[in-house]
Amino acid sequence: LLGLLEDVPLQARAELIFQYDGAPAHFSRQVGDALDTRFPERWLG
Repeated sequence: LLGLLEDVPLQARAELIFQYDGAPAHFSRQVGDALDTRFPERWLG
C-alpha cells in the first residue's frame, strides 16, 4: 500500500480514507493496529 501512495501528493494523502473489507481470513488485531497508526480515524472495516 505504501508504495502505491508514493506518487500521491501529501495534501491528498492527509485526506485519504482507507476502507478495509474486514474479511475474517485476512483480518487480525495487528492489521487493525497498523491501520489505526497509519490512518487514525480514517479507515473503515
